Amino acid sequence: MPRIAVNGTNLYFEEHGTGKPLLLLHGFAGTTEMWKPQVEAFSAGHRFITYDLRGHGRSDAPASIKDYSIDIVAEDQRQLLKRLGIARCVVGGLSLGGFVTLGFWAKHPEMVAGMVLADTGPGYRNPRGGMELWNRARLEVAEVLTQQGIAGYLKSPYATTIYYSGPEIMRSHQPHGLANVSLGVMINPLMPPLEDIEAPTLVVCGDDDAAFLPPTEYMHKHIKGSEKVIIAKAGHAANMDQPKAFNDAVLRFLRGHDL
Repeated sequence: MPRIAVNGTNLYFEEHGTGKPLLLLHGFAGTTEMWKPQVEAFSAGHRFITYDLRGHGRSDAPASIKDYSIDIVAEDQRQLLKRLGIARCVVGGLSLGGFVTLGFWAKHPEMVAGMVLADTGPGYRNPRGGMELWNRARLEVAEVLTQQGIAGYLKSPYATTIYYSGPEIMRSHQPHGLANVSLGVMINPLMPPLEDIEAPTLVVCGDDDAAFLPPTEYMHKHIKGSEKVIIAKAGHAANMDQPKAFNDAVLRFLRGHDL
């Protein structure tokens, strides 16, 4: 089991292929397994890297909420890349993974050669309205996980968008780890102005992922020179619903910017 010690924790990671590095992060309650439909296509010309975020899967799940924040997971990624000898690469992710990608860019823009933001959003600029509803949901998710465990979470309405993780993968999670991610990393989501992004950026969303179509349009509008791809007949896990369309969009973006 390839695990690496960084930032006071141990992360499970995978590498496939050689070439320019490309790192992608999974969504909430996901693992590296959700990127299996991408491994063959991306590793053919790139050093394709994935890992389980802290609190997920085969990575450590620290017990204390103090060990979870957007800055902490961004530092995990910085140290992982450093240990792998990578100073700069294309980074990206889906849903939570996309939000973490933006957090990494905010802290370490010099390490970001390009970004792939899939079925995700930049957070909320107004503390009322959308953010208030989002925070309430994160609290409820943590409560379900803490009181009812993984089985209870899977029966809750909050599990409808995590179909990228089957029962076997869900059983690999520690419920306190997911609860801490929900409370420590995902509460009060807010990123610096997207207009400051200079790295080439691809914004992707499934056309059936109604909740994330507006933030996709917002990111495309505010990130200078960004490219947008809406994938037909795809939901929140666009990379799994339509892997060929997703892979083609990402590879076209990489080739277009010599990344």
